[in-house]
Amino acid sequence: MAQLSGYAIHLCSHLITRVRYHRHNRSLDKEQVRHILIVKLDHVGDVILATPVIPILKSHFPQSKITILAGTWSVPVLEGRADVDDIIVYDSCRYTRENPFGLHLQKTKHIFHVLNERPFDLMVSLSDDWRTLSYALFGRCRYRVDLGSVRVKRKVAQLFPRFFPRYAPLLSLHHAADMNLEVLRTIGLEGERTLPVVPLRPAAMQSVERLLEECRIQGHDLKVIIHPGAAWPFRGWAVDRYARVADHLVKRYAARIIITGSSAEGDLAGKMAGLMSEESFNVAGRTSLQEFMALAARCNLFVGNDGGPMHIAAAAGVPVIAMFGPQDPKLFGPLGDNHCILYKEAECSPCRQDVCHKAEGERCLDLITVEEVIDCVDRLVQGMRRADEGPRL
Repeated sequence: MAQLSGYAIHLCSHLITRVRYHRHNRSLDKEQVRHILIVKLDHVGDVILATPVIPILKSHFPQSKITILAGTWSVPVLEGRADVDDIIVYDSCRYTRENPFGLHLQKTKHIFHVLNERPFDLMVSLSDDWRTLSYALFGRCRYRVDLGSVRVKRKVAQLFPRFFPRYAPLLSLHHAADMNLEVLRTIGLEGERTLPVVPLRPAAMQSVERLLEECRIQGHDLKVIIHPGAAWPFRGWAVDRYARVADHLVKRYAARIIITGSSAEGDLAGKMAGLMSEESFNVAGRTSLQEFMALAARCNLFVGNDGGPMHIAAAAGVPVIAMFGPQDPKLFGPLGDNHCILYKEAECSPCRQDVCHKAEGERCLDLITVEEVIDCVDRLVQGMRRADEGPRL
């Protein structure tokens, strides 16, 4: 049902842009654009992959104010950016896993008035729900571009290549970040894809320093985050396998293992720590998202599942080893170099990820072996050590 709702939202978004905004978009006057609204309602990882659009917008509209409409969960990865002037917090029922068709009239009227009282000139919709579509249809914004249109045109190019050859270039777009940039190109806004960054707040950095001191972890130690949790059950690699990888890191490299997770993932993190024969530090539930970003920036390696923490670590400049299963890493992989992605392309992957009909041990993530992950660990850690040694004279 949620998937059907998503398709309907993309189609409606495309039709709204085509019918209401197409004529204005074709004659975009940059001097008229003083206030820009970016709509990005989904989860932290998706928001991080959308942030490269911000510097491009700022380069084309240097005098404009940029406001982002996003969920509560995404505020820490946006707050503190110099190129973001304001954040409007809106927790969409589409991304809180409530009824995706929920159109509570009072909430709809509220978000419509919150947006409509601002003088937005350009709306960049990178994820919508029915409420933001109501603003797109009836609000005062003059220009609008949207990801829904890119997705619809790309699907049309897949289904009817002979009849819509002008959409064929969209088939070369594979990563979500590139699709976000294509939204800007529909009105002639070109720019290079930059790597995402996460804002680090001094208070969070100080808190992390105290945490590392408490765990007796020093600056010269090889610090490795292992994040065994996942937003969806079928995105999670087996916790006993994480424990074996962690033990290898300690035995071979004297690594300091930091097990992270939310409060809800505390039991899972504790289970992993209990399965290890070597020492680890379980900080699950002890860090806020801002503190997790600061912790990632202080570490040398991240090992975990496909999800928001993986994207945060990559944006913090940390080499990532990521296990992918239901989702395609070509679409949602971490941006940047020096990452190791493990993915078994099963005949059913990518999938809806809320149910799996495979038997235990035959699921796509089960096909990723401990030995394969250890190979990635050895390659990345040894590469770090060679880089630290530098050229020998």
